[in-house]
Order: sequence, then C-alpha cells, then structure tokens
Amino acid sequence: MDITLSVILLPNATTGNLDAARTALLVMGLLDTRMVDKIFMDKSLHELIRSYLYQLHPSPRIMAEWTRCIRHWPNHKDHMHVRFKNPASLVETDETDEP
Repeated sequence: MDITLSVILLPNATTGNLDAARTALLVMGLLDTRMVDKIFMDKSLHELIRSYLYQLHPSPRIMAEWTRCIRHWPNHKDHMHVRFKNPASLVETDETDEP
C-alpha cells in the first residue's frame, strides 16, 4: 500500500523552507512502526531530514531503517510517497523502485 504525504514546509519547498524537524518527527513515527518498505522523496532533502532524525532519535535501528527505506525520486521536494510492507505476508518485496 502506498500513501502520499506532504512534507511540512512553506510554499515551494527547498532545504531553506522545509520544516525539517517536524518532517523528521513524521518520518521517525513512520519508521518506528517497522512497517515501511520505502520512502520516496527528492534527494535534495535527504541529508537535512536525516540529520534532524539523528538528533531526535540517534538509535542505530532507526538510522538503519532510514538507510534501508529512503529513495530518491525527482520532483518530490514538497511531498513524499510512503510504501508500506504487506501486513498479510510481512514479506518485503522489491517489485519496483517507483512510487
């Protein structure tokens, strides 16, 4: 199952107007479920969100989940797609790396 979420930002998202702390909290909550397969967002936002995520929760497990889940997808500076694992099978699939 895929969902689309807005990152928390001002209009015309950039690394300068993204609310990285709140977006990192959102991502941390998603990763903490252990049900996220992939998160697609523009790579220009990766490091900023990752650094806030580390400040909020420097757990090796959360950071490993970030590394496993995050994927670049162009033109995703103002939203992200979150793909969840199939709860029926609890088996990760790599059918596609596209949102």
